[in-house]
Amino acid sequence: MANASSSISDPPWLRRILLATDFSDGAGHARHYAVFLARAHGAELRIVHVTLPYPTLSADAVADSYVLEPVRKAVSRALEELAASIGQAGVRATGTQVIGIPSEELTRAAREWEADLIVMGTQGRTGLDYVLVGSTAERVVKTAPCPVLAVRTGSSVVEDDVRMRRLLVPLDFFQPSIDALETALLLARRVSASMKLVHVLDWAWIRLHYSPTDLAEEPRIRKDLEDRLDRYAGILRHAGIAVDTSILGGAGPVEHIVEAAAQQGADLVIMGTHGRRGLQHALMGSVAEGVLRRAPCPVLAVPRGRFAPGYQRIFPLMDAAA
Repeated sequence: MANASSSISDPPWLRRILLATDFSDGAGHARHYAVFLARAHGAELRIVHVTLPYPTLSADAVADSYVLEPVRKAVSRALEELAASIGQAGVRATGTQVIGIPSEELTRAAREWEADLIVMGTQGRTGLDYVLVGSTAERVVKTAPCPVLAVRTGSSVVEDDVRMRRLLVPLDFFQPSIDALETALLLARRVSASMKLVHVLDWAWIRLHYSPTDLAEEPRIRKDLEDRLDRYAGILRHAGIAVDTSILGGAGPVEHIVEAAAQQGADLVIMGTHGRRGLQHALMGSVAEGVLRRAPCPVLAVPRGRFAPGYQRIFPLMDAAA
C-alpha cells in the first residue's frame, strides 16, 4: 500500500471537530476517535455537552435555575477536566455546555462554529436527564451541516489503539456517495488507509436508468456497473490509494454493507446520506441510519461535501451522472 501521508499536499480536511459528550462510556469511545483525527489533521476540538431542561424532555420547558445551577457547575468541571486531559495528548480542546434538546443543539453548535466534523457515540445514558444518544445520532445525521462520525457503544478501543487502515465506501453513483468517496480519499491519504468500494445491486434504480433493451441483457448491466467502480478505483490508485471493488447482489443494502464491513474487517464505513429523491428514492439516508445501527465499526455519514477553501476535487461535482 502506498504511504501518502509522508507527502500530503492536500489542505487539512478537518480543522474544527465537534465532540459530543454526555460523559458516558459511549462518549468516551467517541473521544478516542476525535483525538485521533484531531492529531492527524492538526485540528481544534470543541467538546459540547447538552443538558436537557429539567425535569421534562419538552423543548418548550422552562429550565429551573435552582435545579440546573448545580448541574451546570458539575458539567463545567467535567468539561474542564476532559479538555485538559485531551490537551495533554497534544490537541487544542475547549468545552462548552448548552441547555436544550441534544440533536437540535448539536446541529446548531456545529453550524455556528462551522465545524468540519461531529463525533459522537451511538448510545449514551438514559433517564430524565438524558435521551438515548442512539436516536440522537440518527437525528443529527439527518440535520447536520457537516459529516458525522458515529462510534458504537461497546467498543473496547482505547486512544492509542484507534486504527483507520481499512475503509469501506458504498457507492450508489449519486452525488452524496461521490462526496463520501472524496472525503474517504482525503482521510485515506492522511492516515495511509486502503479502501474498498462496494455497490449493492438495486433493481428499482436499475430500471430507472437503463432501457428495456439493456434490462434484457443483465450481464451488460453488471459489466457497466463494474466499469463505473473500476473508473473510480483507477482514480484512487493514481492518487496513491490501495483499493479494490465489489458488486454485491440483490436487495437489502444495509445487510450487504454490514456483512461486507465485517468480512473486510473494516475500521470505518464512509457513506453518503440523502442520496436519492422522488421516484429514485431508495433512501440512502435510511440505509446510512441502518448501517449506523448495525455496523461492526464506526460509520462516517457524509450529508454533503465539506472541504477546505481552494481544494480542487478529484471527483468533480455531478461526476456520478456521467
